[in-house]
Amino acid sequence: MKKTMRASIYFKICVFFQVLFLTAGLASAQTAEKAQVQTPPALSEPARQLLQRGIVAADAKEWTVATQYFFQAQKLEPLHPKVLFNLGFSNLHEGRDVPADLWLRAYLAVNPQAANAAQVQKEIQRLDVTIDATSGKLISEAITQLGDLADPMSNAEKEAFQMPADPSAMQGQRVPPDMAERKRNTLGAILFAQTATGRITEALNFAARMNLANVSEDSLRRYFGQIQVDAGDFEGAALTLKDIQSSSERDMLLYSMIIGEIAAERPDLAEIQIALVSGAQEKTNLLNILMLKYVRQLEVEKAERIFLSQYLLQDERLTLLVRLIAGYLKKDMPEKAKALAQELLNASDPADLKQIDRVSVALAALGRGAEAVQLVQKAVAQPKRDETQIIGTYNFLIPCLCWSGQTDAVPPLLSILESFKSQAAQDQLKSLRPILYTETGEFEKVLNGLRENAPEVRDHLIVSHFWRLVQKKLYGPTAKMALVSDSDLVKSRLFLKLANAVTGPEAGFQKRELREKAFGWALTAQDVVGLKQLAQDASRDADGEMAALAGQAAKAVTWIELADYFTRVPATSNLKNHTETFKLKGFDMIPYETALAALEWGRVSVYIRARERNQ
Repeated sequence: MKKTMRASIYFKICVFFQVLFLTAGLASAQTAEKAQVQTPPALSEPARQLLQRGIVAADAKEWTVATQYFFQAQKLEPLHPKVLFNLGFSNLHEGRDVPADLWLRAYLAVNPQAANAAQVQKEIQRLDVTIDATSGKLISEAITQLGDLADPMSNAEKEAFQMPADPSAMQGQRVPPDMAERKRNTLGAILFAQTATGRITEALNFAARMNLANVSEDSLRRYFGQIQVDAGDFEGAALTLKDIQSSSERDMLLYSMIIGEIAAERPDLAEIQIALVSGAQEKTNLLNILMLKYVRQLEVEKAERIFLSQYLLQDERLTLLVRLIAGYLKKDMPEKAKALAQELLNASDPADLKQIDRVSVALAALGRGAEAVQLVQKAVAQPKRDETQIIGTYNFLIPCLCWSGQTDAVPPLLSILESFKSQAAQDQLKSLRPILYTETGEFEKVLNGLRENAPEVRDHLIVSHFWRLVQKKLYGPTAKMALVSDSDLVKSRLFLKLANAVTGPEAGFQKRELREKAFGWALTAQDVVGLKQLAQDASRDADGEMAALAGQAAKAVTWIELADYFTRVPATSNLKNHTETFKLKGFDMIPYETALAALEWGRVSVYIRARERNQ
């Protein structure tokens, strides 16, 4: 009992006096945890053993070893409060401020009523202040080191300085021995670090002082907005967008925002943003992506509404019509597909083999599959046939023939493709055969065919087949097909969607079973979006227990995901390796490394604040 009390007191001292290490009498992590946690659930035996090893290492003040054991235990028990607390505890003593902050946040997310909640919250606040201050100190140190470099850059070299499209690509680059090159890299890293922390005015002043003539306020704001998008702060990025005057810079940020919103399952917001894009080609590309997402999920009416609401050039319009036709056929709405197919055919020239892709699809949708096959055969017989275009035509033609009930027209086309010896043709065959097998009910062949494809291609095909099988109400084969994916994220998302689709007398039981499996995969994949969707779906179906579990998990995984991410970033993983009371040492006068560390530390605060708003 005395040991428990002493551990609690020592942890309070650690919190209130804001020190990372105690000079004497430090109690074990195990004892501290016993004093702080309210009856956590039982750990699995493998996780319990790993936790115990971590506690032994912590008793010996081997914090790095302790952290490794606790981290392994967390992978087995992602949401166990004892494991999360000890991860925060060991990272704190190891000097890893960023992971410590995030693991402690995860601990409070799953254990908000913990007896030590107020103390842990104060420690998180202290760490937040430290993290905010660190980036500024690193920037100042980098500028000081920059001034100490010999051989300053010439004006020509300064004007030649260009900001890379992806600043994170700088990380890990070898800094060349040439002083001018060192200085150029350092200038960029400092500029990015200032921008990443929202110091736009400071960055502009620095650029002016260094005669960087090609650096504009709009370009810096766009870069900051992209960091906000990457952090999931779409609202913040929208505010940043309002301050950008340049249409090209606005379009680049908008593009990032829209792609991010689509990935975050927020297509309605993405649709609003697309209307703001000024570049015609950029707008068309985004419309294609959004419409394809809707078509894949059999929300073809939404895709057509977007199509009708936008002004498009004729060629762009006809390209998008092909997608809509395929979507309506996939959804078993042949009359809608035929109406669009007739419009497509009327606007095309069947005699022009350069238009073979859209003409053949239109013919297939109109039930004239034999004519579509003849058109392809004619293109193949040309002395200078365009094999790439013919292979591309198969992307929509084969599915449209299958989904319109003309499977007998498919084998001759596959035979043509088999005669092509290119790798592209062989890869296309692997992806197209399962479509035919799905329509003929040969589901084992579908699964085997999907496995023949590379993992990234396989997942794309699985999503496409998934919705077709859902449309046919073949829920058993649909679940088996989702399991072919190697991705926990894909399996989780598809099982969530399948849970919403199932119908029948046992639908309630099936929904719960599917969601339980989706929950496990979502935890492994650290899929915050999926967990939030699961909570929403379960709440709608009056499954309060699952809704509460998924909602709490989403809050915790928000921080767990960030903790994993910033643990992998060398600059943020352990600043104590490079500092003594935040005075950098051992960089051999290469301020680029210091400025790069400042950039990464600056991003931490942006990410944390974005996640706080998203909670």
